[in-house]
Amino acid sequence: MPILKNQRHEKFAREYVKTGIGAEAYRRVYPRIDPIETAKRNAYRLRTYAHIDKRIQELRQAMAKRADITEDNILTDYQEALVLAKKQEKPDSMVNAQIECARLGGRNKRRNYCGSVFVPMAIRAL
Repeated sequence: MPILKNQRHEKFAREYVKTGIGAEAYRRVYPRIDPIETAKRNAYRLRTYAHIDKRIQELRQAMAKRADITEDNILTDYQEALVLAKKQEKPDSMVNAQIECARLGGRNKRRNYCGSVFVPMAIRAL
Protein backbone atom coordinates (compact mmCIF):
# COMPACT_ATOMS: atom_id res chain seq x y z
CA MET A 1 0.00 0.00 0.00
CA PRO A 2 1.45 3.38 -0.92
CA ILE A 3 1.73 6.35 1.40
CA LEU A 4 -1.68 7.66 2.49
CA LYS A 5 -3.04 10.62 0.55
CA ASN A 6 -3.88 12.59 3.67
CA GLN A 7 -0.52 13.65 5.15
CA ARG A 8 -1.88 13.84 8.68
CA HIS A 9 -3.26 10.32 8.46
CA GLU A 10 0.12 9.08 7.24
CA LYS A 11 1.90 10.91 10.04
CA PHE A 12 -0.56 9.50 12.59
CA ALA A 13 0.10 5.97 11.33
CA ARG A 14 3.86 6.46 11.59
CA GLU A 15 3.66 8.04 15.05
CA TYR A 16 1.34 5.28 16.23
CA VAL A 17 3.86 2.65 15.13
CA LYS A 18 6.66 4.56 16.90
CA THR A 19 4.86 5.14 20.20
CA GLY A 20 2.20 2.44 20.32
CA ILE A 21 -0.10 4.92 22.06
CA GLY A 22 -2.96 6.36 20.04
CA ALA A 23 -3.48 9.52 22.07
CA GLU A 24 0.23 10.36 22.01
CA ALA A 25 0.41 9.81 18.26
CA TYR A 26 -2.67 11.99 17.77
CA ARG A 27 -1.21 14.79 19.90
CA ARG A 28 2.01 14.73 17.88
CA VAL A 29 0.06 15.15 14.66
CA TYR A 30 -2.50 17.60 16.04
CA PRO A 31 -0.57 19.50 18.77
CA ARG A 32 -3.38 21.94 19.61
CA ILE A 33 -5.66 19.24 20.99
CA ASP A 34 -5.87 20.12 24.67
CA PRO A 35 -7.86 17.60 26.72
CA ILE A 36 -6.30 14.13 26.61
CA GLU A 37 -9.80 12.60 26.39
CA THR A 38 -10.31 14.31 23.04
CA ALA A 39 -7.00 12.95 21.76
CA LYS A 40 -7.93 9.42 22.94
CA ARG A 41 -11.34 9.59 21.30
CA ASN A 42 -10.03 10.95 18.01
CA ALA A 43 -7.14 8.48 17.91
CA TYR A 44 -9.62 5.64 18.37
CA ARG A 45 -11.74 7.06 15.55
CA LEU A 46 -8.75 7.20 13.23
CA ARG A 47 -7.81 3.61 14.10
CA THR A 48 -11.28 2.46 13.00
CA TYR A 49 -10.63 3.66 9.45
CA ALA A 50 -9.66 0.64 7.37
CA HIS A 51 -7.07 2.43 5.25
CA ILE A 52 -5.26 3.79 8.32
CA ASP A 53 -5.33 0.47 10.14
CA LYS A 54 -4.04 -1.29 7.03
CA ARG A 55 -1.19 1.23 6.75
CA ILE A 56 -0.29 0.73 10.42
CA GLN A 57 -0.12 -3.04 9.89
CA GLU A 58 2.03 -2.52 6.80
CA LEU A 59 4.44 -0.25 8.70
CA ARG A 60 4.69 -2.76 11.55
CA GLN A 61 5.44 -5.59 9.14
CA ALA A 62 8.14 -3.52 7.47
CA MET A 63 9.63 -2.69 10.85
CA ALA A 64 9.59 -6.33 11.92
CA LYS A 65 11.20 -7.34 8.64
CA ARG A 66 13.98 -4.79 9.10
CA ALA A 67 14.55 -6.03 12.63
CA ASP A 68 14.37 -9.66 11.41
CA ILE A 69 11.71 -10.57 13.95
CA THR A 70 10.10 -13.88 13.11
CA GLU A 71 8.41 -16.57 15.15
CA ASP A 72 11.40 -18.83 14.55
CA ASN A 73 13.81 -16.24 15.95
CA ILE A 74 11.64 -15.65 19.00
CA LEU A 75 11.25 -19.39 19.59
CA THR A 76 15.00 -19.87 19.29
CA ASP A 77 15.57 -17.11 21.86
CA TYR A 78 13.13 -18.73 24.29
CA GLN A 79 14.80 -22.10 23.81
CA GLU A 80 18.21 -20.55 24.51
CA ALA A 81 16.77 -18.94 27.64
CA LEU A 82 15.45 -22.34 28.71
CA VAL A 83 18.86 -23.96 28.27
CA LEU A 84 20.52 -21.14 30.24
CA ALA A 85 17.93 -21.39 33.02
CA LYS A 86 18.54 -25.15 33.26
CA LYS A 87 22.30 -24.60 33.52
CA GLN A 88 21.81 -21.99 36.25
CA GLU A 89 19.16 -24.16 37.98
CA LYS A 90 16.50 -21.45 38.04
CA PRO A 91 13.14 -23.25 38.00
CA ASP A 92 11.01 -20.11 37.70
CA SER A 93 12.91 -18.99 34.59
CA MET A 94 12.63 -22.49 33.12
CA VAL A 95 8.87 -22.51 33.59
CA ASN A 96 8.49 -19.04 32.07
CA ALA A 97 10.55 -19.98 29.02
CA GLN A 98 8.56 -23.19 28.54
CA ILE A 99 5.23 -21.38 28.85
CA GLU A 100 6.25 -18.78 26.26
CA CYS A 101 7.49 -21.51 23.88
CA ALA A 102 4.16 -23.30 24.25
CA ARG A 103 2.20 -20.08 23.66
CA LEU A 104 4.18 -19.30 20.55
CA GLY A 105 3.63 -22.83 19.28
CA GLY A 106 -0.11 -22.55 19.94
CA ARG A 107 -0.16 -25.28 22.56
CA ASN A 108 -0.89 -23.15 25.59
CA LYS A 109 -3.93 -20.92 25.21
CA ARG A 110 -4.68 -18.18 27.67
CA ARG A 111 -7.49 -19.16 29.97
CA ASN A 112 -10.61 -17.18 30.75
CA TYR A 113 -12.70 -17.03 33.88
CA CYS A 114 -16.48 -17.08 33.75
CA GLY A 115 -17.65 -15.38 36.92
CA SER A 116 -15.73 -16.91 39.81
CA VAL A 117 -15.34 -20.32 38.14
CA PHE A 118 -12.47 -21.15 35.80
CA VAL A 119 -13.67 -22.28 32.35
CA PRO A 120 -11.20 -23.14 29.56
CA MET A 121 -11.78 -21.34 26.25
CA ALA A 122 -12.65 -24.55 24.38
CA ILE A 123 -15.50 -25.37 26.78
CA ARG A 124 -16.70 -21.78 26.91
CA ALA A 125 -17.11 -21.71 23.13
CA LEU A 126 -19.60 -24.60 23.33
